[in-house]
Amino acid sequence: MLDPLGKASLAAESGVLSMKFAVMRLLPLVLLLSAGSGAAVAGSLIDDAAQSLVSRAEPTTWIEGHRTGSAWKSVVQAPHYQTDRDVGAAGAGMGLLAAYDTTGNEAYLKAAIAAGDFLVAAQVPNESGRWPDYYDASGPAPYGFTSFNDGAAGISDFLWQLFERTGDARYQTTALHGIDWIVSRAEAPKGKNCPGQCYWHWQDPADGQVYTGIGEGVAGIAWTLTEFAQRRSSIDPVAAAHYGRVAQGAAAWLESQMVRVKLPDGQDGAKMPEEPGKAVYDTGFLSGAAGDAFLFYNLYRSTGRAQYRRDADLLFAWVRSEAESDSSCPGLKWPAEAQGLGHTLYATGFGEGTAGIGWVAIQAYKLLIKREPGLAIKDLQFARAAGDWLLSPCAGYQQHQNAYWPGDQGRQIVHSSLEDGAAGIGLFLYDLFDVTGAPAYRNGAADAQRWIKSVAMHDRDGAFWCEHNRNGNWHLCGDPSWMWGTAGIIDFAARLKGWRLDIQGEETYLAGGR
Repeated sequence: MLDPLGKASLAAESGVLSMKFAVMRLLPLVLLLSAGSGAAVAGSLIDDAAQSLVSRAEPTTWIEGHRTGSAWKSVVQAPHYQTDRDVGAAGAGMGLLAAYDTTGNEAYLKAAIAAGDFLVAAQVPNESGRWPDYYDASGPAPYGFTSFNDGAAGISDFLWQLFERTGDARYQTTALHGIDWIVSRAEAPKGKNCPGQCYWHWQDPADGQVYTGIGEGVAGIAWTLTEFAQRRSSIDPVAAAHYGRVAQGAAAWLESQMVRVKLPDGQDGAKMPEEPGKAVYDTGFLSGAAGDAFLFYNLYRSTGRAQYRRDADLLFAWVRSEAESDSSCPGLKWPAEAQGLGHTLYATGFGEGTAGIGWVAIQAYKLLIKREPGLAIKDLQFARAAGDWLLSPCAGYQQHQNAYWPGDQGRQIVHSSLEDGAAGIGLFLYDLFDVTGAPAYRNGAADAQRWIKSVAMHDRDGAFWCEHNRNGNWHLCGDPSWMWGTAGIIDFAARLKGWRLDIQGEETYLAGGR
């Protein structure tokens, strides 16, 4: 599916967002966005959000004629029961695993298991490792996806993590079916072969769309294959080695797409097109060079091959060169794109903005601090520059209860979500505190959490959040998803409680640090 809010800050502001929003008319914006502590939800944010997900799960009886787990009706992709990681059951399941890991509440694990059971049953064909985009009572979608955010890669990763917590071999087997299906869909450029060079069409059946990024594209698939090569190494070393070769073939294809540039300071750099052959160069995590750099840093960590470190350094050098500053505020910010409409927009959030770029800088620091401390310190300074700008008035930040950020600097749309708003920004600030010990970043994360609690709404099923507010209207209310809804709120709250995983962008962080 097209990412409905991955460029929401571009599309919503220009009036071209075509999805049907779930809209709720509420109090004036100024009152909602400065709600006092009296509006805060009682109890922990993790439990409030997780109990809401549990309450809103719907028993799935329409696939095999009997109960096959639970699914959640999407608001972002209404009215479907999505399968995937960013808006579907796999994302809801990951949020429930985060809640279980941090609270020990078996009800949350049981609900995650129900999500897994739905996904096991929802494969089309049966036991194929291929998932339709959604599976409604009227039947499955006629198409599926390969990518981490949207298809088999991210769903397989969730099922494996569910297997790790339950020991149920069904989830392990289905996860491996998903990875095998992805490998079977790999293609090679004309005159090449896979695993020499490998890429994937985003959609199945293929419609010609190929992306490079870590969310919807080849980088995310390469990350997943690398993880599964490690996971399967003790089960089936031969298959694991093949996964690794295909992942490296994906890396080789990505290398072939990199555009080398000479940076203003005379250094070498490289940028990556969002789509092959198109001159759209994103800076951020989801579809841009920061996310691609993260993939190459992860490959360097897992293989030790210096070329991957070089690839990551080239990409991240270009990202650094795109940074800008505000004369009246500290720190650095980034345009969403190197040129075009996105060059005039300075996103604050994780998916396409300053928070995601800063988060990748933290990962580079963690990876390199013992290998090359001088460069690692520069990466940490780079991350701090991102954090300092986000905590400045130029980014729209106000302390304490008013800790919200506009999706783009100077614009009115305000997000609560992990992808574009306070949850993702707050999580980055917490990670920055985790590696620096600087109280300002911890306080910024706490302020974000306080604001998120203050804007929670309630119905008979408990708390829920709306994804964004524009001109006094809340939109996309009650979505269960990881990227734009309740599951992502859980991830943020769980990380602030010490959750061992940090998967803000869905791919797991690099270990190390302070």
